[in-house]
Amino acid sequence: MATPIEEIFHIHELFTLLKAKLPEDTTDAIVMELAKQQLSDNKDARTAAAIAAVAAATPPPPPPSPPKEDCLIPPTVRDGFKEVAKLHRENWHSWKSDIISQCDALPEAQTLLFDEEEPSEWTPHLEKLNLLLSGMIQRTIDKETTKSIRSIVASHKGKGARSLVKHLEKEICTADNLRRGLVRQKLMGVRVYDNNVGPAITKLEEIQQESEDYGSRMADGEMINKLQQITYYNAELKSVWHQLSMMGLDSNWEDVKIQFRKKEALDKAHNKPNPQPRPAALTAATLAANNAANGRPPVPQSTAPSTITSATTRARPPTTILNPNSPSYLAGRPGADGSPARCYGCNDIGHIKINCPNRNPTAMAAQSEAASISPSQSASQVIERTSLATAPAIE
Repeated sequence: MATPIEEIFHIHELFTLLKAKLPEDTTDAIVMELAKQQLSDNKDARTAAAIAAVAAATPPPPPPSPPKEDCLIPPTVRDGFKEVAKLHRENWHSWKSDIISQCDALPEAQTLLFDEEEPSEWTPHLEKLNLLLSGMIQRTIDKETTKSIRSIVASHKGKGARSLVKHLEKEICTADNLRRGLVRQKLMGVRVYDNNVGPAITKLEEIQQESEDYGSRMADGEMINKLQQITYYNAELKSVWHQLSMMGLDSNWEDVKIQFRKKEALDKAHNKPNPQPRPAALTAATLAANNAANGRPPVPQSTAPSTITSATTRARPPTTILNPNSPSYLAGRPGADGSPARCYGCNDIGHIKINCPNRNPTAMAAQSEAASISPSQSASQVIERTSLATAPAIE
């Protein structure tokens, strides 16, 4: 059995051995705990007394060091800035509003970033906050931002968050946001007319390319939502969405585009022109086809109005209602073309029947017959016929 002095010597030797093996910043209290664990199977009171003597001789651990200056910012505020200090698709306005809402918990941050005037006194606390915010902004520039934004952040590295925020706000709000607003207006103006969805798809792709040129490419999901919005209430186009949903392809822009292009090609193959031609155009096309099939020359199409109604009916000048008591009418000049009138009784020119001087029907008949005799007839035949016509009738 070892004496108490030997046990104390043994514990001190064990303590020295553990102290050499453990890291330098390990306190003596921790080394003593390890020694107790190794000697826990020894229940001798003298060993316990020796351990207590060694513990009493061990100096107390140093007091905890004061917190560093970086810890002056509350962890909740720091985590909040890490979450909101992101330029999501360069949406500066929402990013700034989130920053301001987080600055309510720490007014110095809002003063540092967004006030126009410089703080009068720059305390170490504000300097640490300035460096912290600047580092957060530089680390949160993700892959979705453009090269111009990344170059702005790189050029302001080490200059503080205030200068960086001011420059970002100036560059983004005066140029990119205005152009993206115009792109959004074009997106709202896309429509589908007469079930023809092809031009609408082409227009959406042009808008997507234009938005990509401005550094904020429109997502495929947004294009699908827009196309569904302008076509869903059309009965024919709604059936395409139903087919896409059944096949599970309604969430991919390329599949949606191919399906609508296919429907457009099928409509053209089934002779469904849109809009429908007028019946007059169909009649003219049918007439031309029939003439070509029967070997007849094509009928010339004239756009000028015609007064001819058929092949036998000609256009006539309008007839004028004449006054039989007028001097010109009685003088034998009723014609509109200036030609003299002819009597229907005696067949003479210069008067009309109502004013005919030869009112004797017999004489008029003889005169008419005489006018109808040809020159080859003899004079005797003419005299004989005239005498018979003028002889009195036998009672």
